[in-house]
Amino acid sequence: MNINFGIYKPQQCAETEQQKSIYRKVIGKAATWYYAINKENSADFIYASTRNKEGFGGRELQFELEDGTVDIVIGPWQGAASSMKQETGVDITNKHLMSFVVCEKYKYAEGHYQNGECINVLHGAFNECMDFDDPRNIARKIAMEREDLDSVYLVQVSSGGGMAGYEKLDGKLRFKVE
Repeated sequence: MNINFGIYKPQQCAETEQQKSIYRKVIGKAATWYYAINKENSADFIYASTRNKEGFGGRELQFELEDGTVDIVIGPWQGAASSMKQETGVDITNKHLMSFVVCEKYKYAEGHYQNGECINVLHGAFNECMDFDDPRNIARKIAMEREDLDSVYLVQVSSGGGMAGYEKLDGKLRFKVE
């Protein structure tokens, strides 16, 4: 089976999306972390307030906290679930909303490198919460199980963007435009 799928999607305003959530505040070693608690994909809504106040162009962002109070934070940075886990022990790494396709080959749309056709789809998941590394691990497993293939193609999209490339048996992702 073939499907059209790519890494392109309409851009969203991170600040606007940030304002739609209720947050839990966690004090870490080098940052104060805020993560959404009212969203299934809470790992896509993580922010870190550090000594460097240049995130979001140094703007003030308001975080509505679970107790009803509001923290006004100058220049926070959008953060990563893995970094927050390492610093605070809070683990929401399996809460990324993602879509991905593993296929044998990928044919780029003419004149558009970010979209194309997945040829001979081997696995796919759409709008599911998972660990950011799950699609790549699944692609590696499929590549190792399929003795007739020396690689598979992975197309992965999350709220933070997308990536695409061949997953080789040696575990290295190779980016190749055909």
